[in-house]
Amino acid sequence: MNLSEYFKLAVDSLRINKLRSFLTLIGIIVGVGSVIAVVMIAHSGQEGIIDAISQDGKNVFYIYNSEPNGVYGSRAALRINDISFLKRKLDQEVLISGYNIGRVEVRINKKQEYVDVQAVSASYKEITKNLDLISGRFYSESEERSRLKVIVINNVLADKYYDNAKSAVGKTIVLNNVPFKIIGVYKESTILGLGGKRLNSYLPLNLWNRMTDNMQEKIAGIQVKVISEEVNMQDIMKQTVSLLAEKHRVPKEQYITQSIEQTEKVVNSVFGFIKVIVGAIAGVSLFVGGVGVMNIMLVTVVERTQEIGIRKAIGAKPQDILYQFIIEALILTLFGGLIGAVLGVGTAYIITLLLKWEFVISWSIIGLSFVITTLIGLFFGIYPANKAANLDPIEALRYE
Repeated sequence: MNLSEYFKLAVDSLRINKLRSFLTLIGIIVGVGSVIAVVMIAHSGQEGIIDAISQDGKNVFYIYNSEPNGVYGSRAALRINDISFLKRKLDQEVLISGYNIGRVEVRINKKQEYVDVQAVSASYKEITKNLDLISGRFYSESEERSRLKVIVINNVLADKYYDNAKSAVGKTIVLNNVPFKIIGVYKESTILGLGGKRLNSYLPLNLWNRMTDNMQEKIAGIQVKVISEEVNMQDIMKQTVSLLAEKHRVPKEQYITQSIEQTEKVVNSVFGFIKVIVGAIAGVSLFVGGVGVMNIMLVTVVERTQEIGIRKAIGAKPQDILYQFIIEALILTLFGGLIGAVLGVGTAYIITLLLKWEFVISWSIIGLSFVITTLIGLFFGIYPANKAANLDPIEALRYE
């Protein structure tokens, strides 16, 4: 017998027991579908976060005080004058912005609201690519030095109180009883569809420090962008830490740096772990589906004992019986895998659509699922097939 004849016999046998074949398929369908859906949803989330954090480029890094309240206390605190200090001392041409964050009560059109504030240097606009101005402009270095009371708000705040971004520019907003002029409106960026409805704003860093009575001009951190992309970022980060440690007379361990590339590695590591764990849990259903295939095949062998005896009596070889039953198991698992893959991809697409994530299809996980279902078909089909192939024809013909 050739392969096509084995295939035809296997299909005919499965067609005769349609309900049983369908029930056997369910375990494989659920297993493959859940694995593909879960892993592809996680993959889409991973790609969304990576795209968001990598927009600024590989040549951007952040500096933090590792122990703000540690042994060295205020002496180790980062300050605004560290920005100009680093600009002078670093070997490479750089753009540097300090930043502080806070939340203030504002008054708009006689209404009170709480708005998140990101106080940054004017150079922040040149460092980040996540700031998408849709109306007006960002404040300049001269405005920052002059401590002009200017502010850039997001489109959520503009749409809520000024109808739209264009009409908001030039209007006045009151922060902590201090009037500010709105000079620009930006589109609020989101990561995986989250954070798109928050009220947010940017204002000059030194002005914020004065408003909050921060007389020592402490800042939460520093963001650095190296102009040249052909530099060793690790060397630049080490040099930055050394300069700050020497200036503040504290150990280098007092400051930590975090590059965009390092952040990407952390995200990949976290999502990789999530995909492995959740994928393994979902894979249990594949194993259960495989056991179901094996169980049904064993039942089939018992039911078709006389048929097997007749075929052997008229000349069928044990390998013919073996191949037929293995192909039946493979057809079940592969067909179930195909349906499961379609349902898994569809489920992942619908969920990412509802979450407003960008759908990322992973051909590797689809291919891997088919490899796994093939192995399951072989693994759980060989024993029943071998049992059928080794039946004694005389005993098989006597079986009732």
